[in-house]
Amino acid sequence: MALEQARKLGVAARTFATLVEEYRDISFGNVSGEAAYPHARDALDGLLALSDLDADDLRQVARLQGITASVLFHAQRPAEARALLEEALATDPAPAARAPLLATLGWLEWRLGRAEAAVAPLEEAVALAGQIGDQRLHRTSIHDLGIALSWLSDERGPKLLEQSFELAREAGDVNLLTRCYINLPSVRIGNGDAWQEITPVMDEGLDRARRRVDPMAISWIAANYAELFWYRGRVHDALDLYVESVEAAARIGDRELEGTRRVGIAAMSLLLGDRARAEGHLDDETRRLTAAETQTKAYLATVELWLAWPAVEPVIDAVLERERDGEIMGNPDVIGLPIARAALVERAIGKATGPRARLSRAWAAGLVDADAGSDARIVGVAGELETLGYLMHAADALADAAIVAARQGRDGLAIAERARALYAGSSIVPPFGDPVEAIADVAAVRPA
Repeated sequence: MALEQARKLGVAARTFATLVEEYRDISFGNVSGEAAYPHARDALDGLLALSDLDADDLRQVARLQGITASVLFHAQRPAEARALLEEALATDPAPAARAPLLATLGWLEWRLGRAEAAVAPLEEAVALAGQIGDQRLHRTSIHDLGIALSWLSDERGPKLLEQSFELAREAGDVNLLTRCYINLPSVRIGNGDAWQEITPVMDEGLDRARRRVDPMAISWIAANYAELFWYRGRVHDALDLYVESVEAAARIGDRELEGTRRVGIAAMSLLLGDRARAEGHLDDETRRLTAAETQTKAYLATVELWLAWPAVEPVIDAVLERERDGEIMGNPDVIGLPIARAALVERAIGKATGPRARLSRAWAAGLVDADAGSDARIVGVAGELETLGYLMHAADALADAAIVAARQGRDGLAIAERARALYAGSSIVPPFGDPVEAIADVAAVRPA
C-alpha cells in the first residue's frame, strides 16, 4: 500500500502525516484498528519529533492524536485511547488543536456507553469549531453531540442529527453522510419510532453503500435493518442481513464488528430453531469482543438467556448485576425474559418518545406491578404492537400476559394461543418454549 511505500522511502514527517490523514479519509472505516494503528502512530511520532512545529503543525498533531485514539478504540484498546486524548488536552492546546481532541473524546465516550460524559466535550468542540471556522469538524461534532443527547433522551438530539445530515448533504461530506445513514436510523429504532418512518433512510443508505462497495457502511446499515426486521417478526430477512453484515465486516478485518454481527446470526438462528448454528457463531472470542460493545450487550444477554433456557437464573442475575453497577446494557427491547426486560426498561428507554417505547414501558409496568387487570393491559399493549407491525414484540407480550393470567388463577389459554399463532406466522420457534405449554406448567405448580 502507499503508506508502506512511503515509510520505506523515508518521506518527510509532514508529508507522511498528510498521507496518513488522506488515507484515513479515503479508507474511512474500512481498515481495522490493528492495521491502521502503526501508520497513525508513526505519523504522530514523526511530527512530535520535529523541533520547529508551527501553529499548523500543532493543529495537525491534534488531528493525528484524534485519529490514533480512534484506531486504538477500534483495536480494543479504549483505555489507551482515552489516556492519549487526556494527555494531549492537559497541555492546554490552542482552540484549533483543542477542538479535534474534544470531538474525538466525546465520540469515544458515547461509543463506550458514557453519553453523559460525552456531552460537555462535544458541546465545546461544536463551539470551538464554529469559532475557528472548521466547518467539517463543526458538522461532525454536531452529529456526535446529537447521538449523545439522543441516548440521553434529550429532544435536541434527533434535531442535531437531522441538522448534521443536511450539512453533510450540502457539503458533499461523504464520510459524514455514511455516518448519518448508519446513526439516524439506529437512534430512531432505539427511540421506538414507527418502522415506516425509518426504512426509507436505511434503503437509501444501504443501496448507496452497496453501490460504493463500502463494507463498513454495509455491515452497520445491514445490521440496523436486521434489528428492525427482527422486531417485526421477519426473521429470515433479518438473518440474511446479519449474514451480509458479517461478510462485510470480515472483508475489512474488523473482528469486533464481525463478532457483534455474529451474535445477530446466533439470535436469528435460535428463533428459527437452529441451535447448532447459533452455538457455532458464539465462541469465546465473539463473546469477548461483543461484551466490549455497548450497543450489542443486550443482544448477547438475550442469546445467552435463550441458550440457557430453562436454567436462566444465573444469566438473569449477571445481567441485573451489571445494570445495578451502572453499566448500560443497550436496548432492552431485545431482552426476551420478563424479569430482565422489566428491570432494564426504565433505565434504558425510560424517556424515549416513540410509540414502541411507550408500549414497552406499559408492558414492563404490567409485569412489575402485576394485579388483577395486568394481563388485560398487556394484551392491549400486544394488540397495539401488532397493529404497528412489531410482531415479535406482540407475540412476546401475549406470552407474558398468558403467564400472568395463569399465575393469578385465570384462564390464559386463549391469550397463549394468540401468542403461538403470531410466533408461527413469523416462523419463530418460541425461545422460552411453547406459550400454551408454559401456562400449563404454571397451572401445575400453583397451590390448590
